[in-house]
Amino acid sequence: MGILLTVAAAFAVLFAACGDDNGGDEPTPEPSATEESTETPEPTDDGVTPSPTVEPADSTAGMSLIEWAVRPDKTRARPGTVTFKVRNEGTVTHQFLVISSDIEKDELPRDGDKGADLSDLDVVGSIEAIAPGANDEVTVDVEEGQYILLCNLFSGGESHYLNGMYNEFEVTPTASLDEITPAPTQ
Repeated sequence: MGILLTVAAAFAVLFAACGDDNGGDEPTPEPSATEESTETPEPTDDGVTPSPTVEPADSTAGMSLIEWAVRPDKTRARPGTVTFKVRNEGTVTHQFLVISSDIEKDELPRDGDKGADLSDLDVVGSIEAIAPGANDEVTVDVEEGQYILLCNLFSGGESHYLNGMYNEFEVTPTASLDEITPAPTQ
């Protein structure tokens, strides 16, 4: 029994020595919120909880264009602005369009065999022509929702869009500011 009391006393002294260094006079400060934190709003009178509020973010997403793919290094961002830095790594001229839409990326309305019919779509950013080996960029104000990234050129009798030159991009308040989501394979 004496050994147990001795061991218990030793642990009590050890734990007391590991306390905070402020002498107990001041409360230990709470960790500060980071730019990653969000506040969850209270439900409204109708019981619906609104989306968490976050500060708008400025993001950059690299894009590689090749025959026949749009390969982003990031597929998610927070609401705010996104600067798409686009490089044509292909052998023919491409374009880069950002479309705000809930339509599936491969089910956009068609303009016959020439590609997507853009007349009723919300094109929020575009680079009309990027030569092989060239770089360009476009900055787009984005809100929460789904976006489609694509090349809709029709040249040499081929539609770049219909050959699969598209990808998706999501804007969500839960996206990490440092997040680089691997691009989905096509």
